[in-house]
Amino acid sequence: MSLEKMGQAAREAAYQLATISTAQKNRALAAIADELEARSEQILAANAKDIAAGREAGLSEAMLDRLLLNPARLAGIVADVRKGCYPGGAGGGFRPGGGWRNTLHNK
Repeated sequence: MSLEKMGQAAREAAYQLATISTAQKNRALAAIADELEARSEQILAANAKDIAAGREAGLSEAMLDRLLLNPARLAGIVADVRKGCYPGGAGGGFRPGGGWRNTLHNK
């Protein structure tokens, strides 16, 4: 897929996400987190191969560390995805009465 097509697909997905309900967004985020957990062994195995290939290609240890997934890091990703699911809405949004709501300042 070309970068242009990926950009177009991202714009279309952003529009679809902007128009679905909070409940649908929360279900999608929960499903993503569930799949990450269910496939954690596969994800970690694939990452180990990527790290080996990166090391062979001469990536710096700092870059390899940024790319490295381990059970704790993957669990953190899952937790962050689940944090997007809350009664006020996935990923923040505009509050009636003014102001933007986000996961840092959910008021």
